[in-house]
Amino acid sequence: MATVTSQLTRIHDLEGSLALVSIGGGAGAAANTDIFLQGSQSAGRRMSNVTLSGFMVDDGAGNDLSAANVHVGVWIWVTHYGSLTALRVRIGDNAASTTYDEHIVPLTEYPALGGWIRVWLDVSRTPDATGGGGLAENAARYFGPVVSIPTVGGNVANVILDAVDHTTTGLLLTGTSGLWSDFLTADEGSTTNKYGVVSSISGIVYCRARLTLGSASSLVFNDSNFTIVFPQQNIVAADFMGITADLQHASTNIDWSGGALQSPGAVKGDLVATGTAGTFDAVSCTLVGLRIVTLTSKCTLTSTTLLLCGLITQAGAVLTGCAITNAPGAVAVLANDPSKISGCTFTSDGTGHAIEISAAGTYTFAGNKFVGYAASDGSTGNEAIYNNSGGAVTLNITGGGDTPSIRNGSGASTTVNNNKSITLTGLKDNTEIRVYTTGTATELAGIENATDGSADNRTFTFSLAAGTDVDIVIHNKIYEYMRIDAFDVPSNDSSIPIAQRFDRNYSNP
Repeated sequence: MATVTSQLTRIHDLEGSLALVSIGGGAGAAANTDIFLQGSQSAGRRMSNVTLSGFMVDDGAGNDLSAANVHVGVWIWVTHYGSLTALRVRIGDNAASTTYDEHIVPLTEYPALGGWIRVWLDVSRTPDATGGGGLAENAARYFGPVVSIPTVGGNVANVILDAVDHTTTGLLLTGTSGLWSDFLTADEGSTTNKYGVVSSISGIVYCRARLTLGSASSLVFNDSNFTIVFPQQNIVAADFMGITADLQHASTNIDWSGGALQSPGAVKGDLVATGTAGTFDAVSCTLVGLRIVTLTSKCTLTSTTLLLCGLITQAGAVLTGCAITNAPGAVAVLANDPSKISGCTFTSDGTGHAIEISAAGTYTFAGNKFVGYAASDGSTGNEAIYNNSGGAVTLNITGGGDTPSIRNGSGASTTVNNNKSITLTGLKDNTEIRVYTTGTATELAGIENATDGSADNRTFTFSLAAGTDVDIVIHNKIYEYMRIDAFDVPSNDSSIPIAQRFDRNYSNP
């Protein structure tokens, strides 16, 4: 069974007796039991023909919100959404509520059909307006909406405030049999929690803060065919929204299949893995528009699409058969071990490198393709490979991979060997193979006894640069001597079937 733990602190639940302070003239704010989201009460005020007026709830004492990355979340509903022309959140500090910060909520973030919205804001961001000397972040006491609404009819409360919280993260999942729906059950499915971290529409999960999978306690999480969307939130910090896969516990296993993470707004969500004890595997997933994708050596991405994502940090992770397209930064993948990147296709938008190599060494680089990158080596910033290791890198291209263009950083040098694999098939047991430069005795490859394969159906594979001319000698003492002279290594991996004939002159008394 999986357990969701809130990492939020509830400042005020808007239940019971309320101390409310009105902003601007007109009828004052009051408790409201007609429209509420959690518990059995909210606070509301009737607003009409007003410009930047509203109300705040007084928590009665200061809340220290001065730590890094602290965000405040408030629930707001404006019933006359169609007439709303401005929406702000005000946070004040002193007993007279005259020193405060105000933060503009773009109306594009309000659902077109109106209703409750969870406004999250970074307390440390530069406010859009201030009162007095501005908010003292270590003594935040007042919280509420400020609106502009032209003249509207009616006489009931039309600007509503419900639960106020603060957090630096979001929700944590541990235990067994974990699913994304566990977060929804704990958040929107509760009559009292209503954290406003996740919500759902037609099966799509909208994530407004951070969901952490695993911790010092283990998690077994296996979910498929899901869609997580990080909605546009203009007034949160750049790293507030995201998924963290915490792999510090050896029994943590996180498996995704056929899922999607999407971040369409200017402020992006991310995917960050930490720890190297558990495992994280994503198969046939789609990641679109994420701020960053940070992996560890216990992560594997297979047949996964990464479109318009910021820097992908490999850190020893395995990437197999992935499509990495239109990365917006200077580098798509920061790689410390290119040998663990195979069968991937990198497509450029005309700028940036596909891979920056951070560690010198010799690597097998199998089956990777590069589309739209610079055709030749240089320093344009659009070469496929940027060797920024400060040392020598050798890439041995196999599996039909492209020969990438290269940029070398300070102190770096790169050798690319795009060899093609030639496999001799159908060999008899105890067959010796020798491969020589054509017309010479210079041996390029060979084996005393080909043992790969099955009995009397052995194989031998050698790899050389395309266009190399070789003589291939096939020797077995009970079969006729064979040669393939002046064989030109083709531009693709290939195989040669060998039909050995029994040597009738062979004698074994």
